[in-house]
Amino acid sequence: MTAKGFLVICFSCGFGPISVYRAAFKAAGTRILREVQYAPETTDPGPVVDPMLESGADILCWCSSYAPMVHALTEYAYAKGFQGQIISCTMDGYDRLAARTSPEFMEGVVFQFPDFDDPMPREKAFFFNRPHVYFAEYNRRFPETWSAVSWEYVAMLDIWHSAVEKTGSVATLSVLAAMKQLGHVTHAFGHADWWGEEIFGISNALIGDWPVVTVQDSKARIAAFKSIPDWLAAHSGLLKSELAALGQLWHQRLESGGPGGQVSSRAVQG
Repeated sequence: MTAKGFLVICFSCGFGPISVYRAAFKAAGTRILREVQYAPETTDPGPVVDPMLESGADILCWCSSYAPMVHALTEYAYAKGFQGQIISCTMDGYDRLAARTSPEFMEGVVFQFPDFDDPMPREKAFFFNRPHVYFAEYNRRFPETWSAVSWEYVAMLDIWHSAVEKTGSVATLSVLAAMKQLGHVTHAFGHADWWGEEIFGISNALIGDWPVVTVQDSKARIAAFKSIPDWLAAHSGLLKSELAALGQLWHQRLESGGPGGQVSSRAVQG
C-alpha cells in the first residue's frame, strides 16, 4: 500500500476496529473515500460492495468482517471486475477464495495472520517451538480448518503456564501478577511489552512485532514483521483521537454505560 492510494472501508464489528483502521490509513497518507457499515447478520455483499466500487477507490478494505462475509465480499468484487488492492484483518480459507476467483485476483491481498509453515519465522526468535511442525500437525488433525485463531489460544496458554509455574498457583490474580513480573515477556512473534492504560484503562495487552501477510503465488507469505510499539510511538495521538471520535476510549464507554463492559464471541464457519 502506498500513500497515493484511495480507499473505501466496510465494517460490521463495531467502532473499535474502524477507529484503528482510520488511524492506520491516515498515518500512511491514504485517503478514505467512503465507509460502508453493515449489520452483522448481513449476507448479501452487493449493497456493501457496490457503493465501494462506485467511489472509484483502488483499495478495498474489509476491516474485521467475519470470515463468511470476507469470502462473499471478495467473490463479489471479483465478479464485478475490481482489479485493485484488497486489505482485510483476516483471510481464512484464502486458498478456497483463489479457486473461486483466480490466483491473479488474490495475488497481493494483505492481511494479518500467517500460515506457520512460512519460512520467515524459522529465522526469527519465535515464541513457538518449531512452528512449521505445529502447523503440519494441526492440519493433519483438523484438515482445512486453519484460521486466524488456530494458534492464538495456544500462545496465550503458554504464557499463562509460565506464570503458573512461577507463582505455584492457578489463582487468577496471582497468575496475572506473575505474568507482569516475568521480565522478558514473549507473545506469538517474539518480545512484547505490556501496554494499553491510556486507551483501555489498564495495561493488559502485549504488543510487539506483528507480521504483514500477503498472498504470493496462491500462498500466504509474511512480507515483513512490523513493530507495533514503534508505530504507537509515532501515532498514538492519532489513534487516540480516532477512538475518542467514536466514543471508544475506556472512560467514554464507562461514562456512557454503553457496550464495552462485557465481552462476547461468535464462531463462524469459513
